[in-house]
Order: sequence, then structure tokens, then C-alpha cells
Amino acid sequence: MKKILVTGAAGFLGSHLTDALLAQSVANSVLGVDNLSTGSLDNLAHLTSEPRFTFLNQDICTPFDPGPVDFIFNFASPASPVDYARLGPETLLVGSAGTINTLNLARKYNAGFLHASTSECYGDPEVHPQVESYWGRVNPIGPRSVYDEAKRFSEAAVAAWHRYYAVDTRLVRIFNTYGPRLQANDGRVISNFMLQALSGQPLTIYGDGLQTRSFCYVSDLIDGILRLADSNEHTPVNLGNPTEFTMLQCAREVIAVTGSKSEIAFAPLPQDDPARRCPDISPKSPSAKASRNPSPTSSPASPPNRSEALRAHRIQLQRFHVPLNHLLQLQPRLGEVVRCLQVQPELRRGSEEPRQPQRRVGGNPAPPMQNLPHARRRHPCPHRQMVRADPHRHQKILAQHHPWMCGDTLNIPP
Repeated sequence: MKKILVTGAAGFLGSHLTDALLAQSVANSVLGVDNLSTGSLDNLAHLTSEPRFTFLNQDICTPFDPGPVDFIFNFASPASPVDYARLGPETLLVGSAGTINTLNLARKYNAGFLHASTSECYGDPEVHPQVESYWGRVNPIGPRSVYDEAKRFSEAAVAAWHRYYAVDTRLVRIFNTYGPRLQANDGRVISNFMLQALSGQPLTIYGDGLQTRSFCYVSDLIDGILRLADSNEHTPVNLGNPTEFTMLQCAREVIAVTGSKSEIAFAPLPQDDPARRCPDISPKSPSAKASRNPSPTSSPASPPNRSEALRAHRIQLQRFHVPLNHLLQLQPRLGEVVRCLQVQPELRRGSEEPRQPQRRVGGNPAPPMQNLPHARRRHPCPHRQMVRADPHRHQKILAQHHPWMCGDTLNIPP
């Protein structure tokens, strides 16, 4: 049986990837790892009776060893603006220490490794659409830098472990994605618009609404990721929908899909918000080319090599316009979240809740899912406000209550 490790397995993309891997082959077993700082066990509740799936509550910034694995998908990281704004240091740590810890596991067990990077590596781009060879234009000290630079460092680490230690790595740069299990209050475009439309609030557009994004449906993205994992491509690969929408177009589509009476309200544009974001996934793109060791093509019976399969998927994405009526599948989920927040205000984001102890589900006894809170938890830090109010006490308080943030260690406490 092929053992696959998925970090960030309780998140939006990680849970869909876990489902796809289990469905791909009965010979696949998946160990899902997540510290539940932004993920939710609700996303994995349907797997509690699946014997091929095991969940481990673990922060990957702390070195761990789950035993031999055949492949690692590293999807652990806060990804929404709301999450990485409140978890800035943790976002930097998971992009650095967390990525290195998982790379060392891949090196130790000679496992394949696929790292989930982001289109945020391009920053506010001067090249459009964004090709993989573009180095980007990123503000290294801006409010988005904790996420942007964490991902850029992790890409450098993945490339280094491939170059120096011959780890079999892949890099995917993920563009805007939506679908079921997208959290309603994570601050991203689709979830913001859906939550506001379903609750009858005005849809907030930042700036003039003419900035563009491209939205890829989650199943298309996961299909591309699996094809990339089965390819020989070691350089970064863009995956996303190349069809652009302005924010005004997107807002109007959401209002039409939900039947909402909401109006559109405008607000100032946040700092460093990119004006345009769209992937170049054309066959001419470097990462879309065939493998460096292509299969013979002289015989019509010769099977295409694995990188050709990835290129074919990108061509399909390029030609296939993903309609926003897929948003209909989001409505029940977001409506449920809206009702939950209205009835149980204590479960709103920002409530201080203790971190869950280590739990395993799947092949081992499952935790009582009905007893778990449905809201995401933040890392409790009661001294943060005190530190901000009196910066001179910063080092003393951190050393007393958070020694993991001081000295030479990068470990986050359990």
C-alpha cells in the first residue's frame, strides 16, 4: 500500500486533496496532519470510518516523524488574508521551519514531495498574465509580506533540497480557487461576496472594482495537482483558470446566483492589493513543456509521458471556462455557516478557545465529531495585547510565556 502524507489536511484544499487521493486508488492510504489553527475537522468528518485514512493533530513547525511515507503533499499554511493577518509569525514559521521539516522527511524516506505555493509569489505583477519565469514584484515588509515571503522562502527551500539533496520535488503555484468547504469568513473574494449576499448585506468592493481575478473550481485544481505529482516537472507550475473577472462582474454574478437583494458598496483599496491576477497556463509556458526525458513519439502506440498529461490538463483548463454557477454548490454550506453564526455568536472567529489535544481518526478510534466546535480556533496568546501596549516588556514576556519565540529554536508549542 502506498502511504501518502498530506499536511494541512483539514483545510479547504487539503481535505479535497485527501478525498481525491483516497478515490484515486484503493492502494492509497493517507495520513492527514493538521494543527487545526485554520482547518476544521468538519472537512474530514466523512472519513471517520475510512480505514485508509488517519488524522494526526500536529504542528509541522515542530519536527515529527510519522514513519516511512511514499509521497508528501505540503499544504499546511494559513492562506486567507484574515488568517495570515492574525497569525503572521505562525505563517512565517510554517513556510520556513514547517517546509524544511517536511522536506527532511522526504529526504529521509526517499519520498516524492509536492509543495503548495501561491500566485502571491508574483505580488503586484508588472507582467500579465503571470508566467512561471516571472520573479514577481513583492513588498517584503508590507502587511501581506508574512504570507508572500513565507511562500517565496518555501519555494527556495524546495528548490534547494532538490538541487543539493536530490529530493524528488514539485512546486505548484495556486491561483484563486473556490468550491465546497470554502470558509465563509476567511476574507477572500468569493467567500466574502457569498456571505454578504446570503445575509442580505451590501457586497463590499475594494477600490473601483475594475481589478481582476481568475477563479478556478476546486475539482479542476485538484486534478491538475495530481497530474503534476505524477509528472517529472521540478520547476514551478501555475494552476488556475485563465479567464479573468473584474470584481464588479464577480459581485453581480454572486448576486444573480444567490437571488440576493444586496447592493454593492465600495471601500478603500488595501495596501499592496494586486490590480490583476491571472495565470499563464499556455503550452508555451516553460513548465508546460514535455519532460526532460520524453517518451519516444515516433510510434503512434507510444503512450504520452507524464509531463504531457500535465500539459494536456493545462490546455483543457485554458479552453474550459469555469462558470460561476458552480457557486450554487457553495450556497448550502455558506447558508449553514451564516445560521450557525447567528445562533451561536460565541463561535464567531476571534473567540479564544483551547487548542485541541492530539486526535487520530480513521484507522484508530474516532473522536466524537459532534462535540467539536465548528468555528476555527486561533492560537491563544493572552499576552499579545499587553506586549503591544508596552513594547519594552516584549522580550521579557516572550521569554517567560513563549520561549519558543526566543533564542535559536523555531518550534511552536503543542
